[in-house]
Amino acid sequence: MKIRRRKSKRIKYNRYTFQAIILTFVAMFAYKVADTGGISTLMQGGFFSNKEVNSDLEVHFLDVGQGDSILLMCDGESMLIDAGGNSRGDDVVDYIRYQKIDKLDYVVATHPDADHIGGIDTVLNNIGCDKVIMTDDKKDTVTYNEVVDIIKEKDIEVNEPQAKQTFALGCASVCVLGPSEENEDVNNNSIVLLVKHGKETFLFSGDAEEEEMKQISSLGIDIKSSVYKVSHHGSSNGVYKEFIDKVSPEFAVISCGEDNSYGHPHAEALNYLRAENIATFRTDEQGTIVAVSDGEGITWNCSPSESWQSGDHN
Repeated sequence: MKIRRRKSKRIKYNRYTFQAIILTFVAMFAYKVADTGGISTLMQGGFFSNKEVNSDLEVHFLDVGQGDSILLMCDGESMLIDAGGNSRGDDVVDYIRYQKIDKLDYVVATHPDADHIGGIDTVLNNIGCDKVIMTDDKKDTVTYNEVVDIIKEKDIEVNEPQAKQTFALGCASVCVLGPSEENEDVNNNSIVLLVKHGKETFLFSGDAEEEEMKQISSLGIDIKSSVYKVSHHGSSNGVYKEFIDKVSPEFAVISCGEDNSYGHPHAEALNYLRAENIATFRTDEQGTIVAVSDGEGITWNCSPSESWQSGDHN
């Protein structure tokens, strides 16, 4: 199904002075790259560069039950955002290998909850990657420690993201939206990413809730997106109307497990999406969902869900 997008409403210097300017610029640039772990390869400030689209962007929302795992591929580069729970690591590895990926460019651990990072140690052990992007939030759990241990064992570079940092994924641009402040709840310290590919934009929200969404809204970045990964598996506390109004997505994807014990997705979240006429996809009903952007439109591997059935209906 090919969907075409509506158009967006979008002195004189002596040689010694010149040398000093050049040396100062080089020093500042070297410091900035070292300070950010090398992930700010495009620019600072939260504005996307106008990259020429010469390859499709594939976004795979993996069915990992009650959890999150999203694989992005663009122009020979790949990024995995989370890897589901502990029992799903092998499934994620198999899926990545089926895509003929030998090594990931980035693995993002949005926050240290087990349903997001549980499978990351298995992925890093079997696939590996160049860079891990994660916050300094820690959890005294076996799951978290296993991830840290494999990172150390494999000597993988770790980057702590900062809001408004940007980096390239093939011909797509990635901007870090959050966390922009340090919050007490790890959900509100989720790594939130905005990925732009031509005229199409995807927003990946981890488990961010109202507190972090308000902070992101105040960054001064245009977060309007074609596709929104609904925060916190479609939980009621993952829907903050003012934030999603700014995102103004045409499509939403909910990643949750069939008949999960949390009742996800909650009726409040679904009612909002339905009232706003946002076409919604669900891994609990439709399995793995794949969106392919050519920079002008998005093709999906299935039609949106039409059930609007909440997980807390019983």
